This record gives sequence, C-alpha cells and structure tokens, in this order.
Amino acid sequence: MFLKDFVCVNEKYIPHTNERYLVSINGVIKDTKDNKELVQCAEVDEEKHFFIEDLLGNQHLLKHSVIMAIVFKCCNLEPHLWDMLDVFYIDDDVNNTHPGNLVWKYPIDGIPYNGLDGFRYIPGYSNYAINKAGFV
Repeated sequence: MFLKDFVCVNEKYIPHTNERYLVSINGVIKDTKDNKELVQCAEVDEEKHFFIEDLLGNQHLLKHSVIMAIVFKCCNLEPHLWDMLDVFYIDDDVNNTHPGNLVWKYPIDGIPYNGLDGFRYIPGYSNYAINKAGFV
C-alpha cells in the first residue's frame, strides 16, 4: 500500500459531476441536487450499482466499489472511461467497499490514453500513461 492510498477525508465529491454527488468514506452516496441518499438501481453478482450523471448529462451505471475507488483513490480519468474500470477486493468481500480494501483492476489491454497512440493509463496513477517500451 502506498502513502497516497490513505484516506484523509470522510467525504468527497465524485469528479466531473459539478459536485452533484457527495460520497462518504462509509459508502453513502448523496445526491446534492435534492439532498437525498442515492438509491441503488441494480444488483449484479451481489454488487450494488448506481447511475451517476456526469457534467455532459451522460448516465454511467457503476459498481458501488468503483465509485468509492474513483472518489477516494484519486482517479482522474474522464467519465467516458469509467465504464472500463473495475476493482479487486483485498479480502474477497464485495460488500467491503472501503477504499483500503480496493485495488484497481484495469482491462487486460489497458485503458487507452487520449491523444497518444500506443500509450495506456497507469493503474493508480491516472495522471500518467506508459507505452510498451516503458516511456511515461
């Protein structure tokens, strides 16, 4: 575990949503538009899913654990890439969505970096991309 993985705040906003959704470290997601707790819209393989609307009005169906990782593990990916994200659970418990229990799981081919052909985002370091030759 890295120092950057330690959570210092109890609530943070989901990025790219104009501070519409406030997420607590305990996993509660609040829609600040109507000041109500967001209601789970689906459950797939025992994992809660929620619809999140980004700044452009696009809806994203995301796992609760992925939302927690986006918020508390400082993911700076643009919303159109969120659907490619997933996580591993350190203790194999899908109900334990505390950020300390989550590790990024990128697709086998990685997540393409916009604008640089052959580069992929680095899991856990979404401000950076790397290619097969190791150039960052």
